Amino acid sequence: MERTSVTVGVELELFVRVLTDRSGEVHNWDGLDEDGRNEQVRRWMKEHLEQSGITANVEDEPPIGTSYDAWSIGVDSSVQLVKTSGNYEFYGIELRSPKFSTSEYHDKIMKLYNVLRKAFEIDVDASCGTHVHTRREDGWNDVDLFRISKGVIRYEDDVTKMYPARENNTYAQRNSLVFDKGKGLEGILAHINSFEGKENARKLLVNAISPDNYRAWNFGHLTGEKGECGTIEFRLPPGSGTAELCLKAIDFTVECVTQKFQ
Repeated sequence: MERTSVTVGVELELFVRVLTDRSGEVHNWDGLDEDGRNEQVRRWMKEHLEQSGITANVEDEPPIGTSYDAWSIGVDSSVQLVKTSGNYEFYGIELRSPKFSTSEYHDKIMKLYNVLRKAFEIDVDASCGTHVHTRREDGWNDVDLFRISKGVIRYEDDVTKMYPARENNTYAQRNSLVFDKGKGLEGILAHINSFEGKENARKLLVNAISPDNYRAWNFGHLTGEKGECGTIEFRLPPGSGTAELCLKAIDFTVECVTQKFQ
């Protein structure tokens, strides 16, 4: 499969610190709770991004099924709203990207980080992750999903070695763990193959390999329910404190779904 046949999106869990003290711009800043301070920082981020030509929205969750044509600045329950490091407060956010073609995501990600660093210090810790979404322009078909799901199992050890610090993360568990341990590799692959050709093959496959969203490879957006975004989500990469780390995660994900998982 050609790289150009897929589109990508990314969710970035980060901690940020405002480099210039702007608390004086807000009435009773010290009286705001963590939610209030976090939201204000996200509004400053939106303002800063848009001054550099990057369209952004402040929201906690984008409605499923949107066109994803702007960056969304939200929060995630796995990342603290506020944490203290030294004398500074860092605010936990989740940046959700627009949909990018494979020819444009490199420049878009580089610009995002370059612009952010002019006004914010970026930090990550073990609670942060980078989630990469991929989708065929015309949607993943069943042949694709069976091919990729078997690749997920076949190359699971190799992929996990890329991100050893996240191996035991409860939000990105191995997909093989949902199967009977006694099956072994070939038994799991045979179990996946048993769904092919059935009337509800896609739903059976998704429920088997990704029964919840907290798998290294999440297929939960592909059951065919109305309003789904239709992506395969790779959740194993850690937080990306730099553009280079983010791009590494995206490059690897695209390589897996288009080439490696054959």
